[in-house]
Amino acid sequence: MTGLTTNTPASGDTYRRGETITATVTFSLTISGELQSNWPILRVQLGSVNRDMTCTNCDSSRITRRFSYTVQADDSDTDGISIRDGALVGGTLTSSFYGTALNRTISSTLEIVNSANHKVDGSQWAAGVAGVDAVALNAPVLGDTFERGEVIEATVTFNRAVDVTGTPQLALTVGANTRQANYATGH
Repeated sequence: MTGLTTNTPASGDTYRRGETITATVTFSLTISGELQSNWPILRVQLGSVNRDMTCTNCDSSRITRRFSYTVQADDSDTDGISIRDGALVGGTLTSSFYGTALNRTISSTLEIVNSANHKVDGSQWAAGVAGVDAVALNAPVLGDTFERGEVIEATVTFNRAVDVTGTPQLALTVGANTRQANYATGH
């Protein structure tokens, strides 16, 4: 492998919830493995937690492979993301030229460690990304169990105003069954 680069956050130096972190790995030879399930993952360290980036361009005609991960609510890294030696794990990479398995680790000269301009704050939404902040259910009339005929209302709170078209449904799991709640109103 000859290179590793990452995209920059959309705003400032911090990736926010809903924003995608991408990393591009450049190999010195064309490598094969078209099926994503055969591709290794690229492990990124966010704070003290490892997250797995999946391959998003895996056709065999390239010497570069792009991996991505979308920031979640509980992701946080105040000193910057880390992609360390050995971060490319699982799967099998073969050279289309030599037909042999390649070294699946990233050379220590390519690691990105605590990149201060690549912080992560999953508690804040990325600009322009609509997402769910909370889902709340109403309480049963008596006790803690909804009885036959009672209406279950789910309130979904988004991080910003959203347009509603058609009749959206929300899947609710009731025991082992999935039931659809129809959109009623919003403000």
